[in-house]
Amino acid sequence: MHVRVLPWAEAEQLFHALSLCKASQTLEHINISSRNGTREHTSDSLTAVRQFLCFKELRTLRLSVHHPIYLDDDLLFDATTTWPHIHSLSLMNWYPSPATVTFRGLFAALRLCPQLQELQVSVDTRNIDIEPELEAVNVEAVARIIYSMLPAVSQVMYSNGGIPRLWHNFVNKHLDLLRNKPSSALGHCITEAALALS
Repeated sequence: MHVRVLPWAEAEQLFHALSLCKASQTLEHINISSRNGTREHTSDSLTAVRQFLCFKELRTLRLSVHHPIYLDDDLLFDATTTWPHIHSLSLMNWYPSPATVTFRGLFAALRLCPQLQELQVSVDTRNIDIEPELEAVNVEAVARIIYSMLPAVSQVMYSNGGIPRLWHNFVNKHLDLLRNKPSSALGHCITEAALALS
């Protein structure tokens, strides 16, 4: 479903209506995008992920909207537990908002969805909660963490939210170096991860 403008209230109504449909045991793909933002000023986050937990056979969830989409470690874990067959999870918010998914939450959730091929969510890279001895955000450390937990990731993508535009290029360069070490297996592209320093 592609719409030109999807105001927050209408988006919430749409997600609620979808969650009530009788296809909860059969619906496999949800793809909703809004091309243009609205002028409404709301700090409320969309609750789409929570409302779509009723779809047990979900394989694709792609939302591209002009409102924050609520997602934290616990909700991501609930989603991946509920959607074991998920192949693509993309939650794109065109307005910067603080990332609330941590590396620890991301990796815990990803262990539950072995069929995941595409991932596009914001991750809080300010709080590296996998290696607590690292105090500053360091591109080598981020690349090492991603590679050690997700060796098939071929690249991270820049997302809005205050990180330097070249930051993702440096992380990707280090991922390439790690992947091309003689002792490591050559990875293939499984996922895209949008990392944000919001």
